[in-house]
Amino acid sequence: MTLRWLLSPTLALALIHAIALWLFASGFLLKRAAFPDANDCEIYNGIPWINGSSLPAQPPCFPAPRFDNVVIVLVDALRFDFLKYEPRYDKPGAPPTPAHINRFTHVNSLLKSHPTSSLLLKFNADPPTTTLQRLKALTTGSLPTIIDVGANFFAEGHTFLEDNLVTQLVGKARRKLLFVGDDTWMGLFPEDFATTRARFQSQGTHPNYDPINPYPSFNVWDLHTVDDGVIDHLTRIFSDSDQDRRIPFDLLLAHPLGVDHAGHRYHPNHPAMTTKLAQWNSVLRNLTGWLDEWTLLVFAGDHGMDYRGDHGGETKEEVEAGLFAYSVGGVRDTHSASALDDRGLDDSLLATISKDAIPQIDFTPTLSYLLRLPIPFANLGLVIPQLLWFTPSGTTVPPAVHLLHVTYRNARQIEKYLATYIAASPSDLPDATVVALRLKMSTASNAMAAFEEAWSKGTIRGDQLRQLYLEAYTSLASYARAVLDECRGAWASFDVPLMVAGVAAAAGAVIGGASVWLATIWNPPSPIARPSWTTAVTGGTTAFLAFRFVFRYMLPSLVGLLPPNSRVEGVLTTRASTLHNMGAAIAAGVTLHLVNAMLSWGSIANIKQVIRGTPVSVSFFFFPVLFHAGSLVSDTFTIHEDTIVQWSLIALLLVHALEAASVVNPTAPDQTHRLMRAPVLASLVAAASVFATGRVRACRPEQLEIFPHCESTALATSTGLGFAVFSCLALIALTVWIVRTSVGGIRGASPLILGLSASILALTVCYWALELLENHNSSAMVWRTPVLEAKISLVRYGWLPCVLAATVSWWVWPVCTGVDITSAESLPAPSSNGARNTFGVSLGGAKTVKLVGAGASAAGAYILAVVSAGSSLIIMQKPATGATMAAIVFCILHLRVVSETYRVRYPSGSTTLVLLAFLHLLSLHSYFSSAHQATLTSADWSAGFIGLREVSYIFSPIFVTLNSVGGPLVASLAPPLLVGPKATPGAVRTALAAYAALSFAPAAVSMAALIYLRRHLMVWSVFAPRWMYAGLLAIVGDLGAMLAGLLWWRAKKGNEEWVDRVKGTGARVERGGKDE
Repeated sequence: MTLRWLLSPTLALALIHAIALWLFASGFLLKRAAFPDANDCEIYNGIPWINGSSLPAQPPCFPAPRFDNVVIVLVDALRFDFLKYEPRYDKPGAPPTPAHINRFTHVNSLLKSHPTSSLLLKFNADPPTTTLQRLKALTTGSLPTIIDVGANFFAEGHTFLEDNLVTQLVGKARRKLLFVGDDTWMGLFPEDFATTRARFQSQGTHPNYDPINPYPSFNVWDLHTVDDGVIDHLTRIFSDSDQDRRIPFDLLLAHPLGVDHAGHRYHPNHPAMTTKLAQWNSVLRNLTGWLDEWTLLVFAGDHGMDYRGDHGGETKEEVEAGLFAYSVGGVRDTHSASALDDRGLDDSLLATISKDAIPQIDFTPTLSYLLRLPIPFANLGLVIPQLLWFTPSGTTVPPAVHLLHVTYRNARQIEKYLATYIAASPSDLPDATVVALRLKMSTASNAMAAFEEAWSKGTIRGDQLRQLYLEAYTSLASYARAVLDECRGAWASFDVPLMVAGVAAAAGAVIGGASVWLATIWNPPSPIARPSWTTAVTGGTTAFLAFRFVFRYMLPSLVGLLPPNSRVEGVLTTRASTLHNMGAAIAAGVTLHLVNAMLSWGSIANIKQVIRGTPVSVSFFFFPVLFHAGSLVSDTFTIHEDTIVQWSLIALLLVHALEAASVVNPTAPDQTHRLMRAPVLASLVAAASVFATGRVRACRPEQLEIFPHCESTALATSTGLGFAVFSCLALIALTVWIVRTSVGGIRGASPLILGLSASILALTVCYWALELLENHNSSAMVWRTPVLEAKISLVRYGWLPCVLAATVSWWVWPVCTGVDITSAESLPAPSSNGARNTFGVSLGGAKTVKLVGAGASAAGAYILAVVSAGSSLIIMQKPATGATMAAIVFCILHLRVVSETYRVRYPSGSTTLVLLAFLHLLSLHSYFSSAHQATLTSADWSAGFIGLREVSYIFSPIFVTLNSVGGPLVASLAPPLLVGPKATPGAVRTALAAYAALSFAPAAVSMAALIYLRRHLMVWSVFAPRWMYAGLLAIVGDLGAMLAGLLWWRAKKGNEEWVDRVKGTGARVERGGKDE
C-alpha cells in the first residue's frame, strides 16, 4: 500500500470539485468593466454656466462655492439610528434606552437650534459593505461588486486606476489634503498620499506635522488606538484659535474605527458602544465649536451593522449609515417667500425635490462640486439637493436655478460614462434598455432647454415657472436613477453557459464518486489490472474540442439567429476562454477515468447486484441527506438549515439506538445484550449532545424577522465557560474509555498523547477564563493589559508547545500496542546484531513477546490523532462553541462504537455509507453550532487575534478560517474510524473518496439551483452565500479526507514498523489482549 494509491480517488474527486466550483464562479461572480478614463473640466464645454459664461478648462472647474474647506469624519459603521434621536425613550414608562440609542445628543440639539446649519440624512450603502468597497464607491461614485469582497482583507497594494476624488484633488488640482485614520486608504491611494507628503514637506510651513497619518485597521479588539489618534490630530489642527497658524487644508479626511470595532468585539447594544458613541458625541461638539463659517463638516458612516456588530450588506441595518452635515454659515441659503415672489422659485421647492434617504454614492458628485473638481468618470450618483441649495459667489441666481444647472452637468457626465460603457460591453445592456435611457436623457435635455428659455426671457413666472422647473429637475433625476438601476442589474448579470459547465462538472463529480464506491465494494477475488489513462486522455481531448465548438461557434451562431432584443440572448452569451475549455475537459477526462476504473472491476450486472443486495432500511439513513440537499432550492429551508440539520441528526441517532437494540449477534446470541448495550447508550448520549449543542447558535437576520424571539447564545461567554469545562472533561474521559476498549489498555503512546491533549484542553479553558476577565464590564482598565499579555503568553508558551509536542510525538510513534514479556526472570545481553526493542531491552530468541491490542493498534492510534486534532482546534472557538467542538468529537467517537453494530447487521459497504451519511450531517451541524451561518457576515474576526497583539496577514486569516471550519475539518478526519479496527486499505480508500463526494453534494445542488434562481429576490442574501459556504465546506471535506488518508497511512505504517522491529529482535511474537 502506497500513500499515492490510497489517496488517488480522493485527489481525482477534489480536482473535479475545484474545476466545477471555478467554472461556476466564473459565470456567477462577474466584475464590472473598469476604465482608466479620467474627467477634466472640458467635460462641461458647450454647457454655458448660469450667467451664460464658459467654465475654465482646468480645475477649479467652477466658481467659488459656499465653502472653502471640507472636513469629512467618516466614522466606520456609524448606523443611522445611532445619530437619530428617538423621543419615545424619554417618555414616562418607556423601556430602557438601548446602549446605542440617543447617544448623539449634540446632533439633536443642533437640528433643533440651527435647522439651516445642520442636516441629517439616511446614507444608504450598496452591498457589499466591507470598508474597501465603501471607500471605492465614495471616491469614484460607482457601485461595488460582490467578487471584490475578498480584496478587503488584503487591501494593501490594491490601488485602482479608476477616476476618483483623491487623485483629482491631489494630482490634478494640486490641492491640500490631510488624512488620519484607517490605513485601508493607504492601499488605495499610495501615490497620491506620497505626493501629498512630499508637497507638504516642501512648503515647510509646519515641518513637524505629517499630513498623512494611517493607523492599523484590522485589530478589531482595539477600540481606542485609532480613535485616540484621530482625536489627537483633529485637536491639533483646530484647537489653535489663531486661524493663520492652523495647518492649511482643502479637504480633511478622518476615518476612526472604534465604533466598528466595538460592534465586532461586542455588539451594538453593549456598554462599550455607549462609551464609544458618547466619546464621538463629545468630539462632534468640539468640532462644531472650532469650525468657521467657510468650512463644511460632514460627519457620516460608511455602513451600518447588524445586531451582532457585523456587516455584509444583507439587512437594512447593515446598509443604513447616517450622514450629518453642519456649517456655522449654514449648509443652505434660506429666503423668504416674498423675496422671490416675482419668479416663484422659493425654498418650498427644496422640500418637494429632496429626499431624507439617499444612495451613498450621491456624496461623490456633491463633494466634487464643493471642491470645484470634475465629477469622476464612472460616477453614477446624483448631487444632494440640500447641500447645493445656495447662491454661488458673484451671482444673484436663486439656489433652485443653481442646483438645476449642477444637476444637468451631473446627468451629462453620467451620459458620457454610459456611452463609453455600452461601447466596451454592448452585451451588458439590452438594446431596448439603451434606447429607453437615451430617450430619457433626450426628454430631460428638452425640459432643461424649455426652462432655460423661460428663465432667460423672464416672461413666465409663478406656478408655470415652478412646473417647468420641476419637469426639468425630475426628468434629470429620473434619468440618473434609471441608469443606476440598470447598471445594478447589468453588473449582476450571469454567464449562464459557464454556470452550466460548472454544473456539468459537478454532475461528473457525483458520477465519479459513485464509481469509486462501486469499484471497491465488489471486492473481486483477484487483483484487476490498473485501468489505462487512455480513455481519460481521449475523452478529455474530445470534451475540449466539444466545449470549444459550443462556446466559440455554436452559441454565437445561435445568438445571431435570434430576433433583436431577445431575452434568450443573455442566456446564450458567454465569455468562456480557452482556459475554461481546458478546465472542463480535464474534469470530463478524470470522470471518464473513474468510470472506466469501475467498469474494469465489474459490469452493469454487478451494479444491479449491489443495489439489490443493499437492505431497504439503509435508504432511510440517506433520506435526511437527500432531503437536506434538496431543501437548498428553497429560501425558507435554507434560512432554517441549522434547525433542519440538527433534528435530522437527532432522528438518525434515535434510529441508531433502535437498530442497536434490535441487533442479534449471529456468532454468539447469548452475548447480544453485551453487544447492544454500548451502542444504545452512546446513541442516546450523542442525541442529547446534538440537542444541547443546537442551543448554541447565531441567528441569521431572516430568522430574526420571522421569529423575533430567536436568541444568539454563542456570545454568552460566562455561561458557556462551565459548559465548555464539562465537555472537555467528558471528551478526555470518553477517549480513555474508547482507547482502553479498543486496544486493551492505555499503552504505548497513549499516555503521552492523552496527557498532552488534556493539557491542551486545560490551557484552552484557562485562556477562556482570561478572556472572560478581560471582557467583563467591571474590569478596570489597569487590569486589561496584564490579562492580555497573560493570554498571549499562555498561547505562545503553553498551548503551542503542547500542540507541537503532541503532533511530533504521534507522528514519530503512533503505537498503542502493549508489550508483555514472558520468562523474564533473567534477560540475556543484547544480541549480536544489536537489535533492540522500543524500551531499549534486548530480547533473546528464547523470550516470548506478547503484543497486547496489536490488531487494533492502528485504529487506537488514529483515535488519538482525531482527539488530539479536535482538542487543538477548540481554542479557536468561544467557550460555548468550544463546548460544541468537544461534543462533535464525542459524536465521532460514537460512530466508532456503533460501527460494530452495523457490521453485524449490514454488508460492509452499506455500513460505511450509513455511517458516512451521519458523518456528513454531523459536519454541517458542527458548522452551525459553532455560531456560524451561511451569510457573508458569519466569520468571527476576533479569532484572528488568538496569541497575537495585532493582526498578522499570515496567521490571522488561518485562525479565522479554522474558527469557521474547525468542526467540519475534524469531522472529515473520521472516515477511517468507520470501517472498523481491522479495515483493509481498500475500505479506507473507498470511505475517504465517498466522504469527499458527500461533502460536495450541497455545493452541487446549490449550483444547479442558482441557475434557475439567479433572478430570485433572495439570490444575494440567501442562495449565493449558501453556495459560497457549500463550496468552502466541500474544499474542507476534500482537504480533510486527504489529511485523514495521510494520518491513517502513518498509523498503519508506524504499527507495522513497530511489529517488524520487535520481530527483528529474534523473539517469538504472540498477539494477545484486546484484538478486535
